[in-house]
Amino acid sequence: MNKAKILILLLVSILFVTLFTGCFDIIPKADLDGEIGNEASKASKVDYDKKILDVPYFDAQGITNGCGCAAGAMLMNYYNYLNVTPIVLEPYIMVWIPPLPFPPFSLLDLETFGALDDIKDFIKDNDYDDNLKTKIEILTIKEIKKKIDEGYPVAVVQYHSDPLNIHDLHYRVVHGYDDEKLEFICSCSLGEDYPMAYIKFLSLNFFPLVDQCPSLIVEPRKIDFSPLDVVPSEGSAPHEVNLAGWVRAVVSPFSCQVDFGDGTPIEKGIGNDFLSSVYHTYSTEGKFTPVLYIEDNLGRTGKTRANKVTVTQAENKIPFKSGDEFPVGSGYRWNVKNIFGGPGPNDFSDSIDNIWMDDVGQLHIRLTKKNNNKWNCIEIYSQKTGWGYGKYDFDFEIVSSGKIDENVVIGLFTYESEAPEVYNREIDYEYS
Repeated sequence: MNKAKILILLLVSILFVTLFTGCFDIIPKADLDGEIGNEASKASKVDYDKKILDVPYFDAQGITNGCGCAAGAMLMNYYNYLNVTPIVLEPYIMVWIPPLPFPPFSLLDLETFGALDDIKDFIKDNDYDDNLKTKIEILTIKEIKKKIDEGYPVAVVQYHSDPLNIHDLHYRVVHGYDDEKLEFICSCSLGEDYPMAYIKFLSLNFFPLVDQCPSLIVEPRKIDFSPLDVVPSEGSAPHEVNLAGWVRAVVSPFSCQVDFGDGTPIEKGIGNDFLSSVYHTYSTEGKFTPVLYIEDNLGRTGKTRANKVTVTQAENKIPFKSGDEFPVGSGYRWNVKNIFGGPGPNDFSDSIDNIWMDDVGQLHIRLTKKNNNKWNCIEIYSQKTGWGYGKYDFDFEIVSSGKIDENVVIGLFTYESEAPEVYNREIDYEYS
């Protein structure tokens, strides 16, 4: 009798130990591509997938809801929004307690995921959604790894350490994985670049060991080019042009290369500031189409073409300076303003790029944009005074390669400096 009892107890003990120890190897069905398996299967795999994104780190210690603030700041700084810190995010991040997982509920039925929604709202409310798009999804381990492969870190919400404590929620950023070690690389307010085994990650989901994790994905929108203009688009060699354009929905810093199409070395620089200050001189006649190539901080590339530039044979430019005569043989001499001042104020220049005479005696005046990113304009006024009353004809032709900006004004005026009525000395004709 005693032997029978001992035998039964032994069998029950063996069965209990088998079930108890075996439960750690039982994982709810999840598409993990064989990441979790026995040592033999791991040893037979030769090439392991591994990728780690370089995400800036914030600890957010001492900040209310610091883990959510830190997660948001890490995502935003990854896309080079360096002004977004945990302190900036703190007013947006609210305390959130999810419903208990008993009785079971569907994660997809939840209306909010706490800080994940708050970060999403922050991006929208501050107009960052012009460049960034956000979405909250329930992702599996495989899907999180796919986002990392695409270059996008993922913010997740899970339990911190105790799945039964709903006050123990925690937000972390998953920005890397190592299939050989079967682990994610994570950062959160409490640590940087720490490993977390896939099985540990699963155990902290709202449904422990179920491969469903609420995740915030922030991605840059499709690279968008403004119209790329080269101005002026027509002229005679040597013909100086300025590039005007910008790029948005790009992860800064981004590199630029401009091929002006005439066989000269490619212009290289960084960012939209470079694009607003690119100048080029065409030395030969022909028709050319500049092309802009970019590559952003995620390795995404794009290109766009500018308007065609037509360069004709070089013309003879004769400098026109103060004291020169125009029209030729008329005896009328002129001063050329070369200062910063009124009207405007404007930058007035007597450069040959701004004013010159041609071979047939016509006077040319032109607005130019210089390397200091400022426009130079022209004013000439006669040295003769006391013209008196009469009829005065101005004969001019406007030559433009495109639409004239609404702020450009051509002013033709008479001015009587000796008239006693201060406010009745000038008659203007202004064209814009």
